Amino acid sequence: MENKDLNFNLFDLLDYLKKEFIKILLLALGTTTLVVMLSFTFDDYYISSARLTVVEDQSAPSGSPTGFFGNLGGGLIGGSSFNKKIEQVEEIVSSRDFFRELITSNPEILNNILYLEPYNKDSQNIAYSQEASGAEDAIEKGRLFPLNKIFFDAHSQFLKSFEFSKALDSDFYTVSYTHTSPIFAKEILDLIINKANQLQKILEINEANNALDYLLSEISSATNAEVKGSMSKLVEIQLKTKMIANMRDNYSIKIIDSPFIPAKKSGPLRAIIAMLTFIISILLIIPFYAFLYSSQLEKQIR
Repeated sequence: MENKDLNFNLFDLLDYLKKEFIKILLLALGTTTLVVMLSFTFDDYYISSARLTVVEDQSAPSGSPTGFFGNLGGGLIGGSSFNKKIEQVEEIVSSRDFFRELITSNPEILNNILYLEPYNKDSQNIAYSQEASGAEDAIEKGRLFPLNKIFFDAHSQFLKSFEFSKALDSDFYTVSYTHTSPIFAKEILDLIINKANQLQKILEINEANNALDYLLSEISSATNAEVKGSMSKLVEIQLKTKMIANMRDNYSIKIIDSPFIPAKKSGPLRAIIAMLTFIISILLIIPFYAFLYSSQLEKQIR
């Protein structure tokens, strides 16, 4: 008897939903329209990306690849995999110290990250809000950008917009940046790659110079021929390191596919938003009407 009542109620519910179909449809369409209209309050954004790899260290005797900032934190000894060095790239580029170096050498980055007005793709004009910081004034000559609230806000936003994608079985990785200005999205990736290579080059040259100063002072006082020979080989390695560092622009990072100015926006994808909103609305509204039907049924029974 209970099964018959259940079947009867299910058929009644279907009939009830058919009668209310127009209302359900209009409610779903209204919700979808509202969500799509709200999406227009969000600025369009663009994603620029670049495909990179780690440059092999040609100065090392073993021919092993160089780790990005490989001499920091105790160094990376030859034999490490490319993947570990790619992870090193990610950690360094995402660090506060690197971002501090980046905005110190390019103060306008701060305004582009924190204070950029909605981008006009027709005029391609870049304008800043009234709250824009005088970043140049905040940087004293010869000093890094101060670690204040503005810095941490900018770094936090930078990390949200910057993406580092890698595959564990690949020697290549992709970096991308999301921004309301397609021009800035491309420009900041260029700056990140150039700054990373520049800092690594300076580090390697300085360390090679220090090593040469020490070796040349020691080799003059060495009396053992075998020791002198070993030191001469080390001097040769350091000279080769300096030579390669000075002649190679892409010292640590090799660009496989350069950053680009995206021609089309990456989002918001309003067509997909509309479709998903409509489907989710239908899936939520139907149970709501089923609940109303059951409530009416209970009142009738009482």
